[in-house]
Amino acid sequence: MGLLKFLLAFIKPMVLAEPNEAHIAIAQLQKAKDVTVITQNIDGLHNKAGSKLVLELHGSIYETIRAQDKRIEKVLRGELIDIISALEKHVDGDINPIQLMKILSPIFRIGNSLEKRPNLVLFGDLLSMDIWNRAYELSSQCDCFVVVGTSKVVYPAVTLIDSAMEAGAKIIEINKETTDTEMAIQGRAAEVFKYLLSNGTN
Repeated sequence: MGLLKFLLAFIKPMVLAEPNEAHIAIAQLQKAKDVTVITQNIDGLHNKAGSKLVLELHGSIYETIRAQDKRIEKVLRGELIDIISALEKHVDGDINPIQLMKILSPIFRIGNSLEKRPNLVLFGDLLSMDIWNRAYELSSQCDCFVVVGTSKVVYPAVTLIDSAMEAGAKIIEINKETTDTEMAIQGRAAEVFKYLLSNGTN
């Protein structure tokens, strides 16, 4: 079934992924410096690496949001692994909607109407204003803003760079592509952070 293959392709890589050197280095940096991670990623890898201050602009696969009261609830990794296992058992066979809803019940529930769904910002959704306002506030107060591996075309996240620049912050970009940022390091984030970490860069 095409839907099951889509769900597996979407969920499985994120759930099975492990933090790389960049995630780990940032988590270690938080122990020594006042660092907040602002990320567009939904994979939870910064949290998994040990970062404590993480603002997830587009939500997290490890959270659900209730439709009625907008309450956020945590989803355990084990629950997502169970969903993956169940989907894999049916991916080449038949499954009815009731079976599928039962499998997805930890992250998606429909009663008379939608009761809860993954806490993800999909196309057409608005960002959480609490998280966005905090991200904007911090970017406008920081003295150094490090941009890592982004295309800088996704709005409104890209405006955080402008906010930091207007506040006089030093802008550093780490990107495998060439960039017009004055202070830039070209390379994959994991490799750059691994080098910085192994050389004890402050």
